[in-house]
Amino acid sequence: MGKSRLAACLESVSRQELCRSLFVRTLDLAMRAFSRQQICVVTNDADAIALARSLSIECVIDPGKGLNEGLETARRDLLSATRAAGAIMVLPIDLPYADE
Repeated sequence: MGKSRLAACLESVSRQELCRSLFVRTLDLAMRAFSRQQICVVTNDADAIALARSLSIECVIDPGKGLNEGLETARRDLLSATRAAGAIMVLPIDLPYADE
């Protein structure tokens, strides 16, 4: 997990803790709004994948070529799956003011 733009003011461990906290919060909000079968995490971060899978949330491995490429990979995977998605909502983890 990143937040590399905060490197000047937060050490690596603090940034990782912040990202994990934001990720957990975003997953919690998503699970309140949608069923777990409707949620898919797109990332190449092993910790985020492990956490999502521990909650029975599907993951698509981000190829690491930028946000748009990761989202396109997820879109293709979801559309080809048996639970084909008619629409996709993207929720970045850094939504500190998001609420139910």
